[in-house]
Amino acid sequence: MNATLSLPAAAPAMPAAAPAAPAAGFMDGLSSWAGYFEALAILFFILAVLWLLVRLMRRGGGGFLTGSGQSMRLESRLSLGPKKWLVVARILDRRLVLGVTDQQITMLTELDADERPASEPKSSFASLLKGAKPPADRGGS
Repeated sequence: MNATLSLPAAAPAMPAAAPAAPAAGFMDGLSSWAGYFEALAILFFILAVLWLLVRLMRRGGGGFLTGSGQSMRLESRLSLGPKKWLVVARILDRRLVLGVTDQQITMLTELDADERPASEPKSSFASLLKGAKPPADRGGS
């Protein structure tokens, strides 16, 4: 029995090693920081829009949702003591006189929508000054 042992043919020559890929460097770090700052910018933008909506809701009251900013308005308030007020409020086309305390609100009466209290005409300081008399000369020298 003749056994032949065959040797493998010579292995093909290995190609020259390609240069190694550069390690994660400075530029890769910048791209991850850029994503971080982009996410922060989007977050701040969303927060700014929410803040603006809250301000509009507070300023316009219910008018932002109903389409009419004058559906409810406080016309005047008179303090009667600590945490006690007399309030004239306009709600839609009704004027209500309310007694308000820290524990309850009571409707005292309803006024006509067009009724206005008679107010004294207010004089300007200039008109008061023109009408003022000069002080009498006391004659002391």
